[in-house]
Amino acid sequence: MDSPSRELWRSLVDSFANIGDGVHENWIMERVRYPDVEGNREVNALLASLSESQRRVLTNMMVDARQGGIFDAMVVLHERLVFNEAKYSEHGVEMEIEPDGYTLFQDYLSRKSGDDWPD
Repeated sequence: MDSPSRELWRSLVDSFANIGDGVHENWIMERVRYPDVEGNREVNALLASLSESQRRVLTNMMVDARQGGIFDAMVVLHERLVFNEAKYSEHGVEMEIEPDGYTLFQDYLSRKSGDDWPD
């Protein structure tokens, strides 16, 4: 059994890795439109002009950008924890930093790829 401090690390990484891909699949591929409000008129005109394969490329780009933003946030968080000797804790449990020798963002990429946690 892992220590509570290691479990906290893994839980934090898993929380980021489990963030969904957003509404892009639904709005771009299925509905082929964003909500009908003034700010979305140009977006909806663009979507209406695209073929299904072009919308698929756009959806993939949007999902990649979303995951890239999460990755960048994890880099910043990790650097703040390490370089500032910061601590993160929940319910009195202080999180172990790099318990398996990998950064937050490396573990995030592994979990997004479907890798299991090391034993």
